[in-house]
Amino acid sequence: MNRIGQKNIVPFNFINDSKVISKIIEGKLNKVSKTLQVKHNLELDFKENLLNICDLVKSHYKPQMGGRGIVNAIDDIFIGDLSNFLFENLEKIKNSKELLALQVKVKGDKFIFELK
Repeated sequence: MNRIGQKNIVPFNFINDSKVISKIIEGKLNKVSKTLQVKHNLELDFKENLLNICDLVKSHYKPQMGGRGIVNAIDDIFIGDLSNFLFENLEKIKNSKELLALQVKVKGDKFIFELK
């Protein structure tokens, strides 16, 4: 269940459609990509591995949380790893004068990031 206001409760069906879940994940990653491009001159390259990325996020998704659960799963397992990578490579990123590609891969239950 999701709430609107303090006294009104509006029930929603669980998101079970894999295509819908994948579209939500892709939308969130597109927003992250735009932010990285503006703030760090990085292009997030995830489209080639989108199926694997979606599978990993779905494995951490709690359907009872609805669409918010998908975003929470992305925040929990993707954003943290991405933040660590950016911190570890900050000097290289800051010193680059050109747009860098940041490739996202999945290895086991982890995201792997590579600068290209």
